[in-house]
Amino acid sequence: MTAPLRILAHLKSLLRHPADYVGTYRPFRQSTDFGRWQNPSNLDPDWDERTQLIAGLIPDRSSVIEFGAARLVLPLHLRPGCTYQPVDLVKRTEDTLAFDLNDPLPALPRRYDYAVFSGVLEYVQDLDRVMRWLPSVSDQVIFSYAVTDLLSDPVTRRRNGWINSLSDTDVRGQMRRSGLECLSTERWQRQIVYHCRFLAPPSAPRTGQVRGIL
Repeated sequence: MTAPLRILAHLKSLLRHPADYVGTYRPFRQSTDFGRWQNPSNLDPDWDERTQLIAGLIPDRSSVIEFGAARLVLPLHLRPGCTYQPVDLVKRTEDTLAFDLNDPLPALPRRYDYAVFSGVLEYVQDLDRVMRWLPSVSDQVIFSYAVTDLLSDPVTRRRNGWINSLSDTDVRGQMRRSGLECLSTERWQRQIVYHCRFLAPPSAPRTGQVRGIL
């Protein structure tokens, strides 16, 4: 989103609901809301449709790692022969890798065919840092993002707990800087699901020791 459009979106939001605009304003970087995500009642079943859409983009016999595994819906819809590794802020299962994308990023025990971020990247403070790390994680990436082209109101975004606001152009620019080629996009409600692959070969080995995983 260009600076003039961003300013216009904030002005419209301020005029539409001034009290909420001021009340939701966050002048400082917010820490990850562990309390919210530890409560299962905050894991909305309405997101399952988006997860099924993402599962349909993954071929059979793929290895998949999902960041923000939540209710573990994705493995229920993966094609035959796929393997699945959940990652979340808290351990949803015994095999869940628990860490925060806003903290130092660990070396994982292996690489995967696909990394999935469904409703996650809006909560990431430093997308560049995560994108620089991802080539050591997977060959392809599928992620959803609520672009400002479809949802620009700052108050709505703040109420959702989102801490970044990117347009489709911004997202594609981020992908180019990260060496990602966009293979396809799908619309889901007021979000876009992007399917991408890394153009450069990975520099990290496919096996190694896990460091920094709680």
